Amino acid sequence: MLIALLTYWKSQTRKEKLFITVIFLALIYGSYVNVQKVYYKQQYYKELEGKYNRIKDSLGSINKQTTETIDKGVKNAIKTKSRTKKINDKLKQDEASIDSTDISTDRRNKFLAGYDNY
Repeated sequence: MLIALLTYWKSQTRKEKLFITVIFLALIYGSYVNVQKVYYKQQYYKELEGKYNRIKDSLGSINKQTTETIDKGVKNAIKTKSRTKKINDKLKQDEASIDSTDISTDRRNKFLAGYDNY
């Protein structure tokens, strides 16, 4: 096959040899450009995939922080509600004990008069 190509090459004129060389170089250049295009496309997609994974991870951490903050707020609301209930229960108990004592109004006014200066 190589001998047939050399015989064909020798039988061509100078213009035909130049034309075949230009076509061959154009094919090599086109192949080179396509390989470069594929390589840079692969690098670009790797970069995009890295950015996508970083964004996905950051969104996951933000969602986790948001969930933790909401859970903490719910727990604090429950604690506040139970503490408020305890305070109200104690207040009702104190009111009931004050109402059930036999302290006269004069004695109560005399006791409260000591705190009027504040």
